[in-house]
Amino acid sequence: MGLCWMGLLTMTVKITTLASMLICLCQPTTAKEVSRHASEGVETVAELARRCGAGSGCGNCHRQLAQVLHNARVLQAEARSEDQRSSQSIAL
Repeated sequence: MGLCWMGLLTMTVKITTLASMLICLCQPTTAKEVSRHASEGVETVAELARRCGAGSGCGNCHRQLAQVLHNARVLQAEARSEDQRSSQSIAL
C-alpha cells in the first residue's frame, strides 16, 4: 500500500523542516547558518550574536548554538587534516 499525496506532502514538509530547523527563535537562525558563520571564523556564541544576532535574545538557545559551532570546528579541523594528508601523499 503506497502513500497518498497528503502523506507524501507531510513527509516532504518534515524533511524540509529538519534541514532548516531554527536554533534561535528570537533572531531566527538555522543550524546551517550557524555552521556558515563558523566556517567564516566565528568561534563563540558571543561572536555569533555580534555577527548575526543569534543568541542575543532570551539565551535559551546558547547550548545548541555552542554545540553547532563546536561541531562545525571539528568538521573543519578534520577536513584540514585530510587535506594535509592528501598533499603529503602527493608530495611522496
